Amino acid sequence: MIGKPNEPSSIAVKEREASYIRLRWTAPSTDRGSPIIDYTIRIQDNVNTSDTKELKNVIGTETLVVRLTPGATYSVWVYARNIVGYGDARFTSFTTKIRGTL
Repeated sequence: MIGKPNEPSSIAVKEREASYIRLRWTAPSTDRGSPIIDYTIRIQDNVNTSDTKELKNVIGTETLVVRLTPGATYSVWVYARNIVGYGDARFTSFTTKIRGTL
Protein backbone atom coordinates (compact mmCIF):
# COMPACT_ATOMS: atom_id res chain seq x y z
CA MET A 1 0.00 0.00 0.00
CA ILE A 2 1.26 3.45 -0.93
CA GLY A 3 1.45 6.04 1.85
CA LYS A 4 2.88 9.43 2.74
CA PRO A 5 6.69 9.46 2.98
CA ASN A 6 8.60 9.26 6.23
CA GLU A 7 10.24 12.43 7.54
CA PRO A 8 13.68 13.29 6.15
CA SER A 9 16.36 11.23 7.92
CA SER A 10 18.51 14.18 9.03
CA ILE A 11 18.79 17.94 8.64
CA ALA A 12 21.80 20.21 9.10
CA VAL A 13 22.86 23.81 8.58
CA LYS A 14 25.92 23.53 6.31
CA GLU A 15 26.68 27.24 5.99
CA ARG A 16 25.57 30.00 8.35
CA GLU A 17 25.96 33.75 7.90
CA ALA A 18 24.19 36.88 9.21
CA SER A 19 21.40 36.91 6.62
CA TYR A 20 21.36 33.44 5.08
CA ILE A 21 21.96 29.75 5.66
CA ARG A 22 22.58 26.73 3.45
CA LEU A 23 20.37 23.89 4.64
CA ARG A 24 20.95 20.23 3.75
CA TRP A 25 18.89 17.16 4.62
CA THR A 26 18.82 13.47 3.85
CA ALA A 27 15.91 11.93 1.97
CA PRO A 28 13.44 9.87 4.03
CA SER A 29 14.44 6.30 4.85
CA THR A 30 11.36 5.17 2.91
CA ASP A 31 9.11 6.88 0.41
CA ARG A 32 6.31 4.43 1.34
CA GLY A 33 5.92 3.16 -2.22
CA SER A 34 5.89 6.45 -4.16
CA PRO A 35 9.00 8.46 -5.16
CA ILE A 36 9.64 11.82 -3.46
CA ILE A 37 8.39 14.65 -5.69
CA ASP A 38 9.79 17.61 -3.76
CA TYR A 39 10.20 19.21 -0.33
CA THR A 40 8.72 22.15 1.57
CA ILE A 41 10.86 24.05 4.07
CA ARG A 42 9.18 26.17 6.75
CA ILE A 43 11.34 28.69 8.67
CA GLN A 44 10.04 30.66 11.64
CA ASP A 45 11.74 33.37 13.70
CA ASN A 46 11.51 32.22 17.33
CA VAL A 47 10.92 35.77 18.66
CA ASN A 48 8.91 37.33 15.85
CA THR A 49 6.70 34.32 15.15
CA SER A 50 4.79 36.20 12.45
CA ASP A 51 8.02 36.12 10.45
CA THR A 52 7.50 32.74 8.79
CA LYS A 53 8.87 31.77 5.39
CA GLU A 54 7.90 28.77 3.27
CA LEU A 55 9.96 27.45 0.42
CA LYS A 56 7.78 25.11 -1.65
CA ASN A 57 8.57 22.73 -4.50
CA VAL A 58 12.24 22.43 -3.50
CA ILE A 59 13.92 19.82 -5.69
CA GLY A 60 16.86 17.95 -4.20
CA THR A 61 18.14 17.89 -0.63
CA GLU A 62 19.80 21.30 -0.25
CA THR A 63 18.65 24.91 -0.43
CA LEU A 64 19.77 28.43 0.37
CA VAL A 65 17.50 30.38 2.76
CA VAL A 66 17.94 34.16 2.41
CA ARG A 67 16.62 37.39 3.97
CA LEU A 68 17.19 36.27 7.54
CA THR A 69 17.77 38.62 10.48
CA PRO A 70 21.32 38.78 11.90
CA GLY A 71 21.57 37.21 15.37
CA ALA A 72 18.07 35.70 15.21
CA THR A 73 17.14 32.16 16.22
CA TYR A 74 14.94 30.23 13.80
CA SER A 75 13.03 26.96 13.84
CA VAL A 76 13.07 24.90 10.65
CA TRP A 77 10.81 22.08 9.48
CA VAL A 78 11.48 20.04 6.32
CA TYR A 79 8.62 18.03 4.77
CA ALA A 80 8.93 15.46 1.96
CA ARG A 81 6.08 15.03 -0.52
CA ASN A 82 5.11 12.13 -2.74
CA ILE A 83 1.97 11.46 -4.80
CA VAL A 84 -0.03 10.76 -1.61
CA GLY A 85 0.95 14.02 0.12
CA TYR A 86 3.32 15.45 2.72
CA GLY A 87 4.84 13.28 5.41
CA ASP A 88 5.87 14.35 8.90
CA ALA A 89 8.52 17.04 9.26
CA ARG A 90 12.12 16.81 10.43
CA PHE A 91 12.92 19.71 12.80
CA THR A 92 16.03 21.70 13.70
CA SER A 93 16.84 25.19 14.92
CA PHE A 94 19.75 27.57 14.38
CA THR A 95 20.93 31.11 15.13
CA THR A 96 22.30 33.35 12.38
CA LYS A 97 25.58 35.12 12.92
CA ILE A 98 25.43 38.62 14.41
CA ARG A 99 27.92 39.90 11.84
CA GLY A 100 29.19 38.53 8.59
CA THR A 101 28.07 38.23 5.02
CA LEU A 102 24.79 40.00 4.43
